[in-house]
Amino acid sequence: MKVIFYYTDVLPILSKGEAAIAKLKYNLDFFRERQEDVCLVWHPYSRMEELLQKNNCAQLHAYQQVVADYKAAGWGIFDESEDVIGRLQECDAYYGDVSDLSYYSCEAGHPALLIDYDCLG
Repeated sequence: MKVIFYYTDVLPILSKGEAAIAKLKYNLDFFRERQEDVCLVWHPYSRMEELLQKNNCAQLHAYQQVVADYKAAGWGIFDESEDVIGRLQECDAYYGDVSDLSYYSCEAGHPALLIDYDCLG
């Protein structure tokens, strides 16, 4: 079984709004359907909710609902650890937003795929 580190940043939700939430749901559904072959470790930006709240983001409640649903379903790991690099090293690949983590993953020799918010599929 492959372990995928899935990182989501706050900027796409702030800039793309509903489209970013739709992409988040689509991605989680994609991995849920493949849970027999892939273990997903979802690590959102640590200050995600705080910054969505500070920016009066209309998608705050939608985001919170996605998180609650993911945690309740129990098919993947919701990672809130402070040792993000350590967690990333335990994974086989990176999927997510551009960040220092995507670059670190590449430097460590792990495949990295970046999210395209302009394509729902």
